[in-house]
Amino acid sequence: MITLKYEKKYPFVYVSHIDVLRGMVRIIRRTGFIPEFSKGFNPHMLLFFSPPLAVGVASECEYVTADISGVDEKEFLEAFNKSCPAGVRATASYVTEKNPNLAGNIAASDYLFPVKDPARTAEIVSFFEKCDKYTIEFTQKKEIVEKEVRGQIKAVKPVNGGITFTLATGNDNLRADRLLAGLKKDFGIETETTDILKIAQYVAEGGGYTNADEYLKRG
Repeated sequence: MITLKYEKKYPFVYVSHIDVLRGMVRIIRRTGFIPEFSKGFNPHMLLFFSPPLAVGVASECEYVTADISGVDEKEFLEAFNKSCPAGVRATASYVTEKNPNLAGNIAASDYLFPVKDPARTAEIVSFFEKCDKYTIEFTQKKEIVEKEVRGQIKAVKPVNGGITFTLATGNDNLRADRLLAGLKKDFGIETETTDILKIAQYVAEGGGYTNADEYLKRG
């Protein structure tokens, strides 16, 4: 198995997860290195992805695993980058003995929310350090949904130019764009969905979190 870490940036941020899956098949076909296919009546390329990313949100840490052997991972990365459309670029490659199942194992992600006003940054960070409940509203299946999400916000840290939120990911998921809608309403920040950048993903291990890169390096 070879896992590629790749960036998803403009204009590819506007591509939905379903179309990312389809596009990735075409990219990998163009590399000339063809992974294994599933068995059965309608075989498909065996590719495995990290959890879906909300449309419009950029990322420098998405992952795709190909069931492929007998290929040098660096050559595969180079061929992948030569075959990519604008907004997609692989930055690292890892060989693992089996499927790392990042879709099921990733439990948290870091998102950078740019905030222009340092005073507003301090206000938001202080709020989340003190509060034990935070409710957001969003539209789902044409209905307005209210959801308490404080437990899904694992950490809030001020950084130069904004705030890093560590959000629950995977089965217990808080979408960054939905959190942003709450922050815009409650704190009046000018950040847009396309300003958000996912900067790290984490696997839950031993009661804590391991960066996905470190997890993959162990093979």
